[in-house]
Order: sequence, then structure tokens, then C-alpha cells
Amino acid sequence: MNSDIRISTTFFQHHKTKKLLRKMGGDGVVYLLKLWTYTAQYRPSGDLEGMSAEDIAVAVDWPEEPEALVQVLAEIGFLDTGEGPSYVIHDWEAHNPFAAGAGKRSERAKAAAKARWGNPESGASNASGNAKGMQAACDEHAGGMRKACAEHAPSINKQCPSPSPSPSPAPLAEENRVSIETRSSPEGPATPAPDPAEDEPLKIQTPKGGTPPCPHQDIIALYHKHLPELPQVKTWSGQRQKWLRSRWAEDERRQNLNWWELFFLELVREQPFLLGREGNGKWLASLEWLVRPTNFAKVLEGHYKRKGPGPGGGDDEAAMLAWAEEQEPC
Repeated sequence: MNSDIRISTTFFQHHKTKKLLRKMGGDGVVYLLKLWTYTAQYRPSGDLEGMSAEDIAVAVDWPEEPEALVQVLAEIGFLDTGEGPSYVIHDWEAHNPFAAGAGKRSERAKAAAKARWGNPESGASNASGNAKGMQAACDEHAGGMRKACAEHAPSINKQCPSPSPSPSPAPLAEENRVSIETRSSPEGPATPAPDPAEDEPLKIQTPKGGTPPCPHQDIIALYHKHLPELPQVKTWSGQRQKWLRSRWAEDERRQNLNWWELFFLELVREQPFLLGREGNGKWLASLEWLVRPTNFAKVLEGHYKRKGPGPGGGDDEAAMLAWAEEQEPC
């Protein structure tokens, strides 16, 4: 069960929030936040299927006519309505991806536990299966232990020398010991090893004495996941790969998939102009556009955040569009 939700720092400046304040006052915002926290706890997918207007009113402690609350939230755009009627929190997965993924994480954790411990209802047969698995593991690692002993015996002799000379190799330097938490091959990008804990840091295998390979497909997958409204990547080769590989290699901090996830969630998503929410709404930033050197720097600097009456701090709207579309067009 989720214990929190994600709210943008620009929530109170958003035009939808301002409309809600005009129609219902501060209490309306409180009831909206109550609906979001209820959704995170009990309907993490954002789908309120089966809930009537009265059910929603009860969930948020709305004291008046249920239809009044639901109608206002739907008119402003906080609720999407369907047949039935049925209600869905608008863009819930886009704004709260971690909360929306609670069900999948729970299923993966259960599957991992079942794979490890088996089905408790199967009783003795499961214990027998686990016993065989333990035996196989013991046999496998016993050979590994013998091999390790043979490899490190010379090092032990070096630390405690015998009367007779016996040259032995020095132990591996600490900086050459790499903790591998992902699998990678020369033919393709690194692929995270299966792990039920989705929110744990993702790491890329680092080759000795160099920059880890850029995981193009993993970064593209994060872009699609967190920015589904932007143009989807159909092909990714040539100059596009070169630009992304350069952005990856320029800074050691970027050589981590968590950094790119935050880049899409905390930088790109928080700059409305890039999502077509400012100006004429016809222009959208693509992944290729985002990783071009000049554009990438502008996004990192927050150039497209609303700071004044126009996009990016009051810049002329036509000039902003011209800059985005002409200086480094997609």
C-alpha cells in the first residue's frame, strides 16, 4: 500500500487549481487532495471503476450533494468520466508513476517469494523440492570454493611465507573489483538483473578503465514511460545515438539510469513548454531534440519553466517557438 503521493511544486499555480479555488474555495483543494491520497491507498491504478459519485463523496468526507463535487472535478479536468458512469483520475500514472506501479511491484514481490520458497500449501512436496535445490546449490558452490581456495592459496603463502621461496601473484587491487548488479553484452545495452524491488538504485556495469556503455534502449524506455505524450521513438541510430552517448559520457553522474529517470520526471515534465502546454500547443520536444547539446543545456538550466507572464520567464512566445523549432530543430 502506498504511503505518499507526488505533487508538483507548481500545483497551486496551475490553472486547474486556480479554477477549483474560484469554484469551491480552499476546501475544494482539500477534497481533491483527499481523493488523491485515497486513490494512492486503495485504487493505485487511478481507475475508480465501480465507485459512484456517492462513493467518492464518502471517501473524501464531502458533506454536500455528491454530484456537485464530482461534476466540478470533471468539468475542470481532475476527473475523467466514462460510461456507467465510471471515473478515472486524470493523468494519474503520468503524475504519480510510483504510486501507480504499486500493484505491479506487489505482484513481482509475491512471484519472487513464491519462486524462492514455493507454495506453502504444497507441504512436504515443496520441502522436497527446496531440498533438491539446496543440494544443487551446494554442489555448484562447492566446486567454486575449491577453485577459490586454489586461486588464493599463493596469496596466503605470500602473507605467511614458507622457508622455501615461492613467488605468488599480488591480490587484485580494490579499484579493479567491480560489483556487477546488471548484465551487459558487447552486442547491446546493459539489462538490469531481475529484482522485485523496482525502486532500488539501478547500476550499469563499469568496464575497467573506461566509461560504462550507454544503455540507449533503457533510457528510451524511461522516456516513453514518463513522457508518453511526447513523440515516440521509432528508430534510434547514427547521429541520435552519438548525441545520447555524448550526454551520457559528459558527466559521471549521468552514467546511472536513476539520473535519467529524474531528468524526465523532475526536469522535462516540470517545464510545460516542452510538453506543448504553453504557446500554440503544436510543438512537442522529442528525445532527439532533448539530447542535442544546446537544447540539453537549456533544459538542465530550467529555461522553459514558467517564471513570468510568458514561457521561460516572460520571453516573447513567438520568439520562444522560433528558437525551439529553428535553432536545433528535430
